[in-house]
Amino acid sequence: MQEMKVDHRQKDWKWLISLPFLLIGLLLTLLPPPVFAFVGYVDYVNGPSIAFSLNGQRAIVSIGKKLNEGDRIRVLKSGASVTLLLGSQRVQITDTHNNPYTVPKPPPPKNGFFTVVSNLVTDLFNWNHRTTMAMTKGINCQQQHGTINLRLSIPLLKAGKNAKLLAGERPLSFGWTGGSSPYEVQVYRQVNRSSKEVTQLRTRFTEKCASLKEIRLQNWNFREGERYKVKVIDNNQQIAVGNFIVVSRRYDPRLQSTATEIKELQASSLLRTIWFAQQRNGEWQLEAYQQFLGINVQTHSAKILKRGLAEGVSLPTH
Repeated sequence: MQEMKVDHRQKDWKWLISLPFLLIGLLLTLLPPPVFAFVGYVDYVNGPSIAFSLNGQRAIVSIGKKLNEGDRIRVLKSGASVTLLLGSQRVQITDTHNNPYTVPKPPPPKNGFFTVVSNLVTDLFNWNHRTTMAMTKGINCQQQHGTINLRLSIPLLKAGKNAKLLAGERPLSFGWTGGSSPYEVQVYRQVNRSSKEVTQLRTRFTEKCASLKEIRLQNWNFREGERYKVKVIDNNQQIAVGNFIVVSRRYDPRLQSTATEIKELQASSLLRTIWFAQQRNGEWQLEAYQQFLGINVQTHSAKILKRGLAEGVSLPTH
């Protein structure tokens, strides 16, 4: 009998030892899941918000929504889809009703500058919700006419920005706001304190329903030290004027970048463009705008950034 009592006490003791571990396990199941690293954001949504869920919640998936590692996305309606930008990777998700898509661990690099510019892209989505909706749903001429800025201006080249363009033979691309179609675009080269028009670059813009008024001029050899004036004249003879200076490629901000920044800029052409636009209080926004000529601007984030530069959004330095 005595031996049986000893055995019973040993079992009680073992149970007491395991009790804290059981309590810890119970607490872990009750605690909210840990917050993981910011990975990317939603770039495009095809379908009503109720057709998607994020971590079990409906109607919260929208363009510009930030995504963290471990987030679970479901597409609950046939024909609906959502496109994600995860670092430099673009992922499209269709019907996942029975098998949610889990946002993976972010690819390297995932520090410093990448986080800053990724947050900036998300901020740009929120900067002009009207623009985001227009790109998502489309607008007709009458709706657009009610939302445009009637005052003609070229924010990319406005006074005080000291806009810079890297030297070389290349097309010039820029956008403007306001006014009414058709427009005439004239480019003048400053020679010995006088302006001489580069007639080869004179262009007319006639599209009435453009969501972004934009011109891409033909190739021209822009030489270091030259100064140019751009003039846009609308159908009502409103005139907007902007200036820029051509600088040597040795002043390219990338040449002064740290090794870490250079590595991170290789992750995405969109990140490189944002980075350019942030340099020297906006002096390089015109050059950043040129970079859209060489990248895919079909993503909504790229379109919104491009429009933001053309409309004069202020990009904070990092």
